[in-house]
Amino acid sequence: MKKSTILIEISDKRVIKGTVLGKETLTQWANQIYSKTEPQLIPLIETHEPEGKKIVEVKILEYPLKPVSVRGKCFRRMKNSNRVMNAQEISETFGLLN
Repeated sequence: MKKSTILIEISDKRVIKGTVLGKETLTQWANQIYSKTEPQLIPLIETHEPEGKKIVEVKILEYPLKPVSVRGKCFRRMKNSNRVMNAQEISETFGLLN
């Protein structure tokens, strides 16, 4: 099963910036992802400290039913940006699975 990984506090040029996290930050992020996606996704969130700087790794396993909506909208990745899918694109996506 494929997964998506997001690294927080590392720049596009792979420079480690580091961050400071509150006691409940990771739990809050996990709850926000779960509550704002449909079907609900459960992320795996871990911290690492390369070069003595704290970074966050967010992993989400690919969901077998597509598309997954975020705050009631479905998105499609187009090169380096995300585009909101219209009703026809969503319908076509479901049609491809049948």
